[in-house]
This record gives sequence, C-alpha cells and structure tokens, in this order.
Amino acid sequence: MEHVQEGDTAVVILEETPFYAESGGQVADAGTIAAEGLQAEVTGVTRAPNGQPLHEVNIIRGTLTVGQPVLAQINEQARKATEKNHSATHLLHQALKDVLGDHVNQAGSYVGPDRLRFDFSHFGQVTEEEMKQIEQIVNERIAANYRVMTEETTVEEAKAKGAMALFGEKYGSVVRVVHIGEYSIELCGGCHVRSSGEVGTFKLVSEGGIGAGFAELKQ
Repeated sequence: MEHVQEGDTAVVILEETPFYAESGGQVADAGTIAAEGLQAEVTGVTRAPNGQPLHEVNIIRGTLTVGQPVLAQINEQARKATEKNHSATHLLHQALKDVLGDHVNQAGSYVGPDRLRFDFSHFGQVTEEEMKQIEQIVNERIAANYRVMTEETTVEEAKAKGAMALFGEKYGSVVRVVHIGEYSIELCGGCHVRSSGEVGTFKLVSEGGIGAGFAELKQ
C-alpha cells in the first residue's frame, strides 16, 4: 500500500523514531505523526521480529504516503509518568529482596503512566507489616535522590556486577544495565528517570496472589 488517508488505520515503519515499543512490561509511547496537511495518532508500538518498531496509527486528517517526511512526537507527559513508575519498579524489586529475602524474583510487570504492577515469586502472602517496610525503603531510596545511570555490557559482566534479570527473559550477548545509585542494578531496556528523586512519593495500594508461589504488588 503506497498511501493511507483520513479514517484509515495502518502500521507504519519510520526511518527514525522517538517512540518506545511495548516491551519488558513497559507500555508503548502514545503520540502523533504529522506533516503539512497530515495528522495521525499513534495508538500502539510493537516490534517486528527483526526489531523494527511498528507504529499503529489512525489517520485523523490528510494522507500519509510512503517516503513522506514526517514529524514524530511522543506524549512527553505520559512518557515522564511512565519513567517514574518504571524506576519505581526497580527500587521495589530490591526492597522486596531486602525485606522478604533473596529468593524473590520478578515474574512480570505492568509499567504505564497511570500505575505500576509488579509480579514476583514468593512462598507466602506479604504481611501488612512487610508492606509498610517495603514502602518505607522505596521512599527512603527515592528521597536519597540517587543518580540513575545506564551502560551497555556483556551478560557475563552484568551478572558479575550483581545485575538482576527478568525471570524467563532471553537476552542477547550485549545488554543494557540500569543503575540506581549503588542500590539497584538490573538488566533493562526501558525508560527511566535521571535521578530517583524524580519518582516522587511511592504508595502500595494492594497485594494479592496470582498463582501458586507468585504474588503481585500494585502502586
């Protein structure tokens, strides 16, 4: 298809893109693709098998043609809110290990601009007192305003540094590592704040079992 027009939906590949494709529990960016006479809404972004971001768009006005120069813009307010929640999941992961034990491992998550959910392995229900301890630790680490840094390295070097990885995830030979001060170090390709203080106040609102040996926490 060489072009799509007002009222159509399409999947678009851009030569360069600021959009984050849904991955690792983090939702895709929302935003727009525009040009003179053209306005398109980006409703989702996934990755093709070769890694290319696939932008799902609704054409609001005008015509989008193959090879047409466009301006791609993300919803910055939503991205910043998502970054805060994603960095909070890293702090939460380490706090869970601090309070419940090193056996705790991430088993999934949801990270969006509205909230976060963290799924993890544990042999019992998290008590109210443990919830308070976890919440306090996360807020203390936020208040410490740790610098958030990223680096690319090999899986072996990352593991040697103590980096945590997502349960069941397959990684390539080169991985991205996110450091939140010296408190948290995880393999992660997602979006994060520049310092932990940007996260703001952290509040756990619910805890529940999602299966044998697994639980979830929601903020």
